[in-house]
Amino acid sequence: MARIIVGGVNTNNTAPGPQSPNPTAPTAQPGDSAGKKLGKFLSDYYKIPIAMVIALVFYLVTRAIIPSEKITWWSVEIWTLVISLLVLWGVSEATKTKPEIGNSVFLFVLAMFIFFIVRGYNEHHVEDVPDQSILNEISIPVLGVGTHTFLLKNIGDDTGFFQYPDGDNYSGRISSQDYGYDIQYSDNTLYHGGPKVVIPPKPHGILKVVATSPNQYVRVVVHKY
Repeated sequence: MARIIVGGVNTNNTAPGPQSPNPTAPTAQPGDSAGKKLGKFLSDYYKIPIAMVIALVFYLVTRAIIPSEKITWWSVEIWTLVISLLVLWGVSEATKTKPEIGNSVFLFVLAMFIFFIVRGYNEHHVEDVPDQSILNEISIPVLGVGTHTFLLKNIGDDTGFFQYPDGDNYSGRISSQDYGYDIQYSDNTLYHGGPKVVIPPKPHGILKVVATSPNQYVRVVVHKY
């Protein structure tokens, strides 16, 4: 009886059964995947500082162009933070930036905001404290209407600072027997005593009389029109 062989013709003249791997096919080396990971890490590593530099430049430019004449210093810092984050977020979405880089830039911008807030507080907190000169003005006596006499016994003695009542309907006249004195204002304006000396009116003027000769009986007469 004839034997029947089922199957097609083996054109490669190879025996049926398991075939050996192609000896010419490339085989993966253990170090290839590690090298790729390292290269990817280094690529991302260099992108982070570059992104931070770009964020720093943009933050400083935004902070410089925000008008600060009509708003407080801390409002400038807040608006700078908001605008910077919105723009950088938009750029990140447009360029499909990786989340790791975006998070690093966000933390960097937040750190800059905190830095400028702390520095601004150190520079501007004195504005919340009343100026010492204003406190001094509060304690300066206001001479009422009438004649006030001061004895300046020695050269260099002074009356201490005083002021006239507020208002255009008040004026003062200073005199002594020989006019041996100087009139000094708190802004360091100086007038020498004399019978014809005319002192321009100074709103809220603070002044004192300093003796240039001994034994000066200085009279300060306050008038009301």
